[in-house]
This record gives sequence, structure tokens and C-alpha cells, in this order.
Amino acid sequence: MNDLIMIVIRFLLYLDLMVIFGLPFFQIYGISGVRHETYNLTNFRSFITFAVVTGIILTGINMLLV
Repeated sequence: MNDLIMIVIRFLLYLDLMVIFGLPFFQIYGISGVRHETYNLTNFRSFITFAVVTGIILTGINMLLV
């Protein structure tokens, strides 16, 4: 059972890293056309902050289980 928990936590950590590094590059290079910078930036920063905090929590859980 412990191995399954470690696999799930490791997968969530990789997923979190993909979100933290992938979404900023997608917003910079992938979206074309007119953007509303202030609205997108506010929502985007709050989501990235949430992803960073989630990654820190998952890293702490991973360190406690190892």
C-alpha cells in the first residue's frame, strides 16, 4: 500500500511541475490574438500560486513518507 501512495504522490508532483512550467509558456507562445492582459494575468497568477503551494505541500508529504 505504501508503494501505491508513493507512486500517486510522485505522479502528482510531476503533474504539478508540468502545470507550473507549461502554462506560462503556453500563454506566452501559444495564444495568439488580442488578450486582456490585466484579467488574464490576475487569474493566471492566482492559479500559478495555487499550483506552487500545492507542490510545496506534496513535496512535504513526500519527504515525510520517505
